[in-house]
Amino acid sequence: MNIWNHKKPKGVMLTNSNIKTSILNISNFLNLNGHDKISIIKNTTNISTLVGEIFVGIYNQCSFFLSNYLPIPQYISSIINDEYISILFATPSILINILESRIKININLINMIHFSGKFVNYETIYKFMNYFTGINLIQGYGLTEASPRITQISLEDMLSKKIQ
Repeated sequence: MNIWNHKKPKGVMLTNSNIKTSILNISNFLNLNGHDKISIIKNTTNISTLVGEIFVGIYNQCSFFLSNYLPIPQYISSIINDEYISILFATPSILINILESRIKININLINMIHFSGKFVNYETIYKFMNYFTGINLIQGYGLTEASPRITQISLEDMLSKKIQ
């Protein structure tokens, strides 16, 4: 089910082949491995999170840190340090909260922050790049009723296209 920005959930028709292809394509793009430890700070019931983050992490033999605590910036920073998180999947809103709170993220531990779930404008992307210096930032989009694939784009590519 996809409930991205709709009031009512919408079904997304996917085949087993589509899911396998998405997992392989995302795995190739993100280059995860069994040494990575993932924390997902977002709704894990969306199909894009299941396929593009959970299934991809399992396929690449990553370990996961799961928690039911509220995703406040101080807590996120401490789990990255305490749990040795190398990959963070979050929403743009979570990243904006971290940015506004001025909490520092340990760039020696975290390799990548992947965010999805909301459109992010040029100014915000630029702020992310300046604040999370040294961390690979990736924005994802999909699976939706209009897009049977999950699209991944690096922020450098996005900025070069001047998407507003």
